[in-house]
Amino acid sequence: MSDFQQTTFKFTTNDETPLSITCVMTYAADNSWVPMPEGKPVQGGQNQGIQYLHIPNSEISQAANGIVSVQIDPKIVNNVPYASDKASLLISVNGSNLHIDIHSNGGMKTTGTFGNKSVKFDCNFGNVGGDISVIDCTSA
Repeated sequence: MSDFQQTTFKFTTNDETPLSITCVMTYAADNSWVPMPEGKPVQGGQNQGIQYLHIPNSEISQAANGIVSVQIDPKIVNNVPYASDKASLLISVNGSNLHIDIHSNGGMKTTGTFGNKSVKFDCNFGNVGGDISVIDCTSA
């Protein structure tokens, strides 16, 4: 029985230069990062525990927060292989890739930033299905 819960990530910044959420990926059964389709269930070997990506606002600025929401079942997430850093979810902002580890009990934490590292992330994660996770972005 699945236990999918709506999980929302809010991206904020005080930088004058706007940032942008450029893609969201999950770590797949074939041991690779795979882009998530927006508004659709994932297919085949993608992580079946993270579904229905919705990005109502991809722009992050002083005037507007970036928003990403997904449906997550942490138990299913943890039955699929994860990256060597234990991350299952990747959210990219301006090419800086925030890796997120989703624990089977619903807790979340960052495992680091990969990619071009032009953005620094300060994360305050809620639990899956709980409070909105707030991620403050700063240009590095």
